[in-house]
Amino acid sequence: FLKRLDYILFAHGYEFEKVKNHFWAKKLYRRIYNRAKVVICNSEQIRERLIAFGVRRDRVCVLHPAVDSNRFSPGQIPAGELRARGLLGRRVILTVGRLIERKGHDVMLRALVKTVKEYPDVLYCIAGDGPCQEGLEKLSRELGLERWVRFAGRVSDAELLLLYRACEIFAMPSREIEEEGQVEGFGIVFLEANACGKPVIGGRSGGVVEAVCDGETGFLVDPHSPEQLAEKIGFLLAHPEEACKMGQKGLCRVRENFGWPAYAEAAYELLC
Repeated sequence: FLKRLDYILFAHGYEFEKVKNHFWAKKLYRRIYNRAKVVICNSEQIRERLIAFGVRRDRVCVLHPAVDSNRFSPGQIPAGELRARGLLGRRVILTVGRLIERKGHDVMLRALVKTVKEYPDVLYCIAGDGPCQEGLEKLSRELGLERWVRFAGRVSDAELLLLYRACEIFAMPSREIEEEGQVEGFGIVFLEANACGKPVIGGRSGGVVEAVCDGETGFLVDPHSPEQLAEKIGFLLAHPEEACKMGQKGLCRVRENFGWPAYAEAAYELLC
């Protein structure tokens, strides 16, 4: 005979948001979610969205992502390695993520127009690839930013750590693309950057508001406002001591609240 299996689901946002306006698909998804033993969300924001989607409140819980602090940690980079990569003497602003509309790379480029006028030694480094790369490269040329923007493409784990350590600011103004169901469920890259002692700037949308402590570990900005983004970038560049304090607060927060041992213990309890 057929026996119904127990199962657990992990929810990050896009997988159900993309069908919220499709009657039959939404009905099917709700049935799948409501039959799960538990649905684990990566942020409170996604939990509330899932409940609004039609999933029973008692089925849904939150388990924030974890960061390996043994891998992501502060560290000095030899001048020779920086020189070899063209980073020596540059004030690096870093974004790590797929080159898709939701991540807000275009807003970063528009904000950079003002930033480079005040800080000509800035370098905006974009790690990742994706369907928007050609359009972003074109926008960079149109804005006259070729000297200040580097598309690093997909990088190795070792190179990623080097970039986190080399950057002065991590910024990714993620936004919601509502018609496509695109939303940032949390934003683990903000924690990775914090774990390396760097201040972060994120877009005030989705679960990013839980990844970034506004005014403490970095800043949250309107993800549609290049002006607001440029203002916060300028503040951190002009006040390196304050930027360092934010990075250190982020480092302490990650080590205290987002470690793998605690995550594994909580996940084990839910799975069992």
